[in-house]
Amino acid sequence: MSAAPYVVAVGDANANTNFKGAVWAFDVVKYAWPGLELWIVGDGPLMPDVRAFADSLGRDDPRVRFLGWVPKLDDVLREATACVLTYRTGGVALVQRAVPLGVPVIAMHNAELASLAGVHLVPINDHVAMASAILAHKS
Repeated sequence: MSAAPYVVAVGDANANTNFKGAVWAFDVVKYAWPGLELWIVGDGPLMPDVRAFADSLGRDDPRVRFLGWVPKLDDVLREATACVLTYRTGGVALVQRAVPLGVPVIAMHNAELASLAGVHLVPINDHVAMASAILAHKS
């Protein structure tokens, strides 16, 4: 684990999870919060594309960490500055897991998350709004 603060994105790397959106938001945040890291937990068919996108923006920036699946997700969530969800649909189970742990959840708006407590919603695909919401948690 890292001593640096981090935001975490979790899920299967597919078109729905839109991990590229998390990387894009982080690319905005990293200049205003140089010590912050982005941890991506999961795997899936689009992970090579997500890695390539992150590399193209950050030139192998070590602050973007790809962890694969972790055995103790709650431990990773609990220590996170925030959990970011860039899902186009779904994400309810992850919100229900993160919020009771006291983890702020920042999510791109989708119908399933709209009525959940403890979620800061930003417009879909608004990476600047996502970055701004992450920066609001800078201590």
